[in-house]
Amino acid sequence: MSILLLTLSSFASWFLSTLAGGGTPLLLVPAIAFFLGAPAVPPVLTIGMLLGHPQRVFLYWKEINWLLMWWYLPGAVVGAILGAFAFTQIQLNWLPIFLAVFLIISAIATSCNEKVRSFSVRPWYFLPAGFIFAFISGLIGSAGPILNPLYLNYGLSKEQTLATKSAHLLAIHIIKTIA
Repeated sequence: MSILLLTLSSFASWFLSTLAGGGTPLLLVPAIAFFLGAPAVPPVLTIGMLLGHPQRVFLYWKEINWLLMWWYLPGAVVGAILGAFAFTQIQLNWLPIFLAVFLIISAIATSCNEKVRSFSVRPWYFLPAGFIFAFISGLIGSAGPILNPLYLNYGLSKEQTLATKSAHLLAIHIIKTIA
């Protein structure tokens, strides 16, 4: 029964995040933790995200900003590997605390997220941002919408943001799965 409810939760999260342009981790983390336990959140979320992003990349392939992709990838590769390694080394009894803090920060960041450009972003900003995002993602499964202000302030359209972010996330989740 719990697998059925988790499957329904996953489908609903995927559907809502597709309409909203993201947010699956915010919706799924509590469900995965409830049904499978906190230690299962990072690997289950990684596999789920790995299955969810290819269709977005395929649908919006022409909208991917490849300049940002090339700046993002080096930091993301290192961050994802180190984050996945850190996950294997941490005390799992601390994981629920990390997940709770992540959910609170993500909810605040999402609610405070401005819809207008407030600062200038250069492509190279995505190198350290990719590292930080991928490290957090490797540690707790996903880092949520924390990079949305960078995409917005770089000046990407909605479609470009969805395409580029999906390509970024797909790369991270592939790397974490291999690591």
